[in-house]
Amino acid sequence: MQYKLFAVWVIRKGVAMENLFIIGILVILVGAAVLYMRKEKKKGTRCIGCPAAGHCLANGCKKAKENC
Repeated sequence: MQYKLFAVWVIRKGVAMENLFIIGILVILVGAAVLYMRKEKKKGTRCIGCPAAGHCLANGCKKAKENC
C-alpha cells in the first residue's frame, strides 16, 4: 500500500526516476562513509585517513609523519 502511494506521489510531482536513483546512490555512499568513520573511531583511530593513523604521537599526526 505504501509503495503505491509513493508511486502516485512521484507521478504527480513529476519527479524523474533517474533523480530518485541518483539520490538513493548518494544516500548509500554517504551512509557507508559515516559508518566507516564511526567504526574506525570505535577502534580508537585518531586521524581517519591519515597514513600514520593509529600510530600518532601525543603531539598529533604532523610530527608522526615527520618521523616516518
